[in-house]
Amino acid sequence: MRICELPSPGVMRKRLEDRIRVLCLEATVTPESPELNEILQELRAALAEHIRRVRTMAADFPAIRAERRCNNPPSGNSD
Repeated sequence: MRICELPSPGVMRKRLEDRIRVLCLEATVTPESPELNEILQELRAALAEHIRRVRTMAADFPAIRAERRCNNPPSGNSD
């Protein structure tokens, strides 16, 4: 039976944005290698998660434009 390892609590608390910054830094200093490919794969996954979170936040944001619409637009005659 295989037991999955969970990240330590410190790693779990790390903000996603911080993780992305670290991965970017690691990618810039790591020479072309299988390790770099792993870093880039993690970076892609972290960016995809960030995009998912931002899309969710945007979808939950109230639609301000709809509230600003005027039901009775001004007519062309201002006499």
